[in-house]
Amino acid sequence: MTLNTEYLKRCIEILERSYTLIKTVEENTIDYEMYRNSLVKSF
Repeated sequence: MTLNTEYLKRCIEILERSYTLIKTVEENTIDYEMYRNSLVKSF
């Protein structure tokens, strides 16, 4: 039996991308909140 890790890989990609992007925007903006929410969800 093989374990399918595609969903986990996708979550890691989203987490990494959100972390990269949140560092590029100012706090207290809509973009910051979107990336922050994505980080929390992905974590």
